[in-house]
Amino acid sequence: MAKDLIRRTEIVPNAQEDALKGQARTEVDEAASALMKRMLFGAEPQSSVPDHPRIILAVDATSSMGEYLLARKLTLEAASDLAAGLFAKAGSAGLQVKLAYFRGDDQFPKQPRQLCFSKKWYGNAEELARAIAGIEHQPGWTQHCRLLREVIEEVQKCAVQELIIFSDAFEQRTPLRPQSDDLQAARVHAKRLRDLGVTLSFGFGGIIRGGCPLDRAGVNAKEAFHNIAEANGGAVFLFDPAQLNQRFSEIAERAMRVVKGDAIGAQLLLEYLRTIEFDFVVGEQVHAKCGAEGE
Repeated sequence: MAKDLIRRTEIVPNAQEDALKGQARTEVDEAASALMKRMLFGAEPQSSVPDHPRIILAVDATSSMGEYLLARKLTLEAASDLAAGLFAKAGSAGLQVKLAYFRGDDQFPKQPRQLCFSKKWYGNAEELARAIAGIEHQPGWTQHCRLLREVIEEVQKCAVQELIIFSDAFEQRTPLRPQSDDLQAARVHAKRLRDLGVTLSFGFGGIIRGGCPLDRAGVNAKEAFHNIAEANGGAVFLFDPAQLNQRFSEIAERAMRVVKGDAIGAQLLLEYLRTIEFDFVVGEQVHAKCGAEGE
């Protein structure tokens, strides 16, 4: 698994390198730069005509930073249901899935901050399920903005119809975490993905009442995910193990319809997902310790 995934590094345009020497770019800086380019040059054109339905599946592989919550690691059973749903109908159409994850934090030398993408596009459910279940989770803060930026680069190489992000937290930047996520920056990147023909769906892990607002209390995360999905024209659904097969089958069918030129059918499937009323409260925690205390 480890050999199949590559670590991504920050990419800075050559024209800006001199001005940025000696300072780290935050996600707000990255979004501001992207927004300026959009204002000057317009929206990016969509990638070439797709030859296969393609989906990027991204996993939040961070574990708790001190909140004492249950591990988020996906079991092989859950990963198999998810993968089977993706390939149930779209497999015959040549569906390709690229896997991504983020995890870690630089305060842990042996578990540094990482964003990884698979080198290959997976073409069958069994292989994809094993790769998902093989991802090891590590303590760290979320990297949604960085993930969205990197997906934009991937999409500019070849057409991708869907981005699915499985997460239960959106941990916003603070003075102590300047590289963490920023809601407005994420919205900018989500709009760019929309312009490139990519629909964004969040598989949200759910709200735990009484938990830390930054880590799976979910209220702040749920609102953030809905906000970002709205900017993209996408959707948020509950990452419910009992419904993984159905949800992911619907998303794969949307990608397949787009490739076949059935944009109306794909939009109807998306509208259907938006009409489903999910109960996002999945648990309760008493006297939760919050890793954000003091920030």
